[in-house]
Amino acid sequence: MNFFKTFLAGVLAFLVGSFLSLFFWIFLFGMIAGMAASLNGGPVTVRPGSILKIDLAEEIVDSPSTDPFAAIDWMTMTSTKQLSLIKALRAIETAKDDDRIEGIYLDCQGASAGVATRLAIRKALEDFKKGGKWVVAYADSYTQGDYYVASVASEIYLNPIGAVDIHG
Repeated sequence: MNFFKTFLAGVLAFLVGSFLSLFFWIFLFGMIAGMAASLNGGPVTVRPGSILKIDLAEEIVDSPSTDPFAAIDWMTMTSTKQLSLIKALRAIETAKDDDRIEGIYLDCQGASAGVATRLAIRKALEDFKKGGKWVVAYADSYTQGDYYVASVASEIYLNPIGAVDIHG
């Protein structure tokens, strides 16, 4: 009889442990899937008097990965935001012809982009300004590349205790 009790206790412990393990893995993958799903934005509504914000602090990539988990840093379990160059250029081009958008606000906080990417964004902003609209840039500190993109702006703002890092 003692053997039977021990056997049933072992089976019960195995079933409870298996259930808890399964619940843990479902919860973990649900959290990861939720993080990946939160990276995608919902529909955007544009009201009259709107301003297009371009966040150059994000990593600017030529074509973003189709993998929803590609933007997750698995060591810190945080997501890195990526700005698609094509989407940014299309947004600037669309904003140029949209009467509801008054101007563009550039958040120049250290873009992770190459020279060609910065040149493409700057040319798109120049074309945007030809439509009679304004561009404003702000940063806590400007790198040389950030200032190159911001130089197309109608007004450039710098944090009073900020810096401009330009090499000659």
